[in-house]
Amino acid sequence: MLINLVITNTFKEVNLSSIYKVILSFGFSSSFFNVIKSHIEKPWIALLVNGRLVNYFQVSRGIRQGCPLSPFLYILMADLLSRKLTAENKVGIAPGIRLMKGLNPLNHALFVDDSLRLGGASIKIAKVYSGILQKFCSISGALINKSKSEIYRSNVDQHSIQRITLFLGFLGYTSWDKIKYLGLPITLGSNKSSLWTDVIRKIKSKITAVGGKWLTNASKLTVIKSILSSLPIYQVSFLLAPMKITDQISKLIRDLYGEEEEEIKEKFT
Repeated sequence: MLINLVITNTFKEVNLSSIYKVILSFGFSSSFFNVIKSHIEKPWIALLVNGRLVNYFQVSRGIRQGCPLSPFLYILMADLLSRKLTAENKVGIAPGIRLMKGLNPLNHALFVDDSLRLGGASIKIAKVYSGILQKFCSISGALINKSKSEIYRSNVDQHSIQRITLFLGFLGYTSWDKIKYLGLPITLGSNKSSLWTDVIRKIKSKITAVGGKWLTNASKLTVIKSILSSLPIYQVSFLLAPMKITDQISKLIRDLYGEEEEEIKEKFT
């Protein structure tokens, strides 16, 4: 089974005392630690309300989202979870999956707050993962979003996976076409048109949001170059897009730009 874990409140609920312990455990000097602490402990911030700053107030918990330092601090916290999972893998408590002959079994993949768990589909292993996650959440302040976390199975009977999904409280799927990691689908047959549904939907929603018929040609070119053309780039860099998809994207962009041309013709003829 593969568990796609969604962690919420990544930054705003982080336990600062735990971060301090982690920083010190890595062997950073006290002077470096004090600099980090002075930047993240109870900072003064002010919000913009209707374009105007309100009074400053002190933040009592968490780290600031958007601060360049925050992702690095969270990665140090996530490293605790990674080390624990690796240790349990080595002793066989949370055995992973051997992806290729000669490679060590893998039981997790982490990228900041994006997290995958790999292992045999059994209640025993599910309980191990659940215990590790609960302890990590209590230490770090993170929360698991059960409504968005998902379990995918392979070569497992329906009854077994139902028991696991009920125990963890996650959604369970038999189709691997639905799973994504770091925004990309993880599935065989990466040239399937169905994998590009979200990209097409995002392009259509952006076109609707900008209100094409109210834009000048120059404005439309700006939208096309800076927004629409960039939306497929991330997925295209990893997956081959079928010709049908590239043609559909091109048509959406042409249609957006062509609206103004028709209006000009009607106006001056």
